[in-house]
Amino acid sequence: MTCKQMQNQERIVLNDSQGELVVDPLMGGAVVNYDFKTSQGLIPILRPGDSFQRSGPFSLGCNVLVPFANRISGGGFETPQGILPLSSNLVGEPFPIHGNGFQVPWQVSQVKDLEICLTLQSHGPSHFQYSAQLRYVLKLGSLQMELDVTNEAEEALPYGLGFHPWLAREENSQLRFNATGCWLENFEHLPTEHVPPGSGSSTDFSTEHDFPDGLLNNAYT
Repeated sequence: MTCKQMQNQERIVLNDSQGELVVDPLMGGAVVNYDFKTSQGLIPILRPGDSFQRSGPFSLGCNVLVPFANRISGGGFETPQGILPLSSNLVGEPFPIHGNGFQVPWQVSQVKDLEICLTLQSHGPSHFQYSAQLRYVLKLGSLQMELDVTNEAEEALPYGLGFHPWLAREENSQLRFNATGCWLENFEHLPTEHVPPGSGSSTDFSTEHDFPDGLLNNAYT
């Protein structure tokens, strides 16, 4: 098992006997590549960072979402202290999306064995002030990701956080995961209804299921 930092000091690579992980702290702490090792070579679990004709954080394998996830309409939202205003943070997106954690550099706090720890101290967006800790662990080819956030603003604020994986898709790819709910969306990609997986237009992935032919843009809970 090895752990090494790449020569450009921008990306960190973890290797064990069954997997390889590449993380870029400067690109929002994102996973660039996550591959499974076979006798025939590497099989990408997440979309390879160099396979998509697009620049920026959404060209990578998995993005970090904090202090909120998905889109927020209405110019912000109401808190007990009043309106918390939010403006668009991406060109081409009419609504603020996925917070700011995926857009800013993270600090490397620790790299040891098969573990990477990153931290972020953020003042914004808007009234948000927070510290976040991000941890990646590679173990026998399996990837464990942990994200913790602490509100450091003077007012109590709601936080949403998570990960945005971009799964590699092959001709016969299938997907399985457990979820208790699924958010349906409208034409603006805003949530409309929370339903059990398999209801309405949602797909239930509790058993192996082929990837859909078109866009799958639901948030599963």
